[in-house]
Amino acid sequence: MTAVMGFFVISGFCIHLPFRKGKPLPIGRFYARRYVRIMIPVIAGVLLFRLIAQSPLYGEKSIWWESVLWSLVCEEFYYAAYPLMLVIRRRFGWAWLFVPAYIASFAVTLSHIHRVNWFAFGPIETAVALYPIWLLGCVLAEQSDTLPTFTSVARLWAFRLAIWFCASVCLVLNFRRIILFPQTMVVFGTLAFFWLRQELSYRPPAASPLRITRALASLGAWSYSLYLMHIPMSMLYDKIAPANIPPMLGWFTLKAFVLTCAFLFYVAVERPSHKLARRVGSLDTKPTRASEPAPAAVT
Repeated sequence: MTAVMGFFVISGFCIHLPFRKGKPLPIGRFYARRYVRIMIPVIAGVLLFRLIAQSPLYGEKSIWWESVLWSLVCEEFYYAAYPLMLVIRRRFGWAWLFVPAYIASFAVTLSHIHRVNWFAFGPIETAVALYPIWLLGCVLAEQSDTLPTFTSVARLWAFRLAIWFCASVCLVLNFRRIILFPQTMVVFGTLAFFWLRQELSYRPPAASPLRITRALASLGAWSYSLYLMHIPMSMLYDKIAPANIPPMLGWFTLKAFVLTCAFLFYVAVERPSHKLARRVGSLDTKPTRASEPAPAAVT
């Protein structure tokens, strides 16, 4: 759950980064690229899951909401609202977005303090509750060019350990049913913003860590496929794996199988959909009037 909060910050960062300096937003191209890029792999993943599970439902639950796909449902709401968000940001400033967003978020989460997870809230209430975290990613995109840099590895790891500690506290509070995830995740997502801010500010003193970073970034290119495939491929592995395989060997072969299948899914489905999204998006090159910034009002 805590990892998803970091994902929302990164998502807002990536979406807003190209438009942080007043670049016009071509709405048609934006929607075309976002939905083609996201929906083709997820539909393929759902079909594959249903083929493996031989059931249209995730047990007795909806696969579209009461599964790992719940965060993607929220993302679709945020993509849909982004053009309006951009207009408000440029004409009135961040306060006009964050004040109502945080008020609505806490109103939703505190009005249902006994609900143990987001599934019980439903898609709309969940998207409203977590929207401030996504907006913080947009703020981070605007700050990225002016962040003061540092080279201290100790400082970076201090923030990493601090966010790990906060995640552990949230986990324990939820496990003990003291304060549940829906009441802690907005606060944790806000803390994740400050942690990721440090990650962007860090500059390694030597060149060698950069090579490692590039290698990890290449692995991250197919992380979406891993996100979609880790459950159905784990189910498939359970069906085809030998019954007498040693537990430790079984764990390693499971991970290798899931990673291999996720990469193949990336090559066969996600990467082509990404290329298609670029082509479809390029068909609409005329900027929309509503997305043009109002320079005098930007704060």
